[in-house]
Amino acid sequence: MLTLFLLALNACKPVKYQAFYDKQNTTKVVLNTDNFKISGTFTGEAIVKKVTNFKKSDGLLAKARENLVEKAEKAGYKLEGSRTFINISIDYIESKEKIKAVITADLIEFTE
Repeated sequence: MLTLFLLALNACKPVKYQAFYDKQNTTKVVLNTDNFKISGTFTGEAIVKKVTNFKKSDGLLAKARENLVEKAEKAGYKLEGSRTFINISIDYIESKEKIKAVITADLIEFTE
């Protein structure tokens, strides 16, 4: 019975979750007129194992952002010219061994 209790206790892994939704960049563009279209919502993510050596590692958010841009490009939206990401949210999910970052953003394109 004690062994079963210890196995059940060991199966429960603590997970820490954080979310951020804030101004990621500042602009003077006013979005109150119909001068843009929403091209879609994209999500990029990256997972890394917790390590103590950071010498040859890109940042977790950099990897997640790279994944976000890749997904937008695969959908036919190259991030150039009048296209930009807005409504950016960042989620961190952390377990005992790994950290996962998820970036979600809307891609808009200015038409005027």
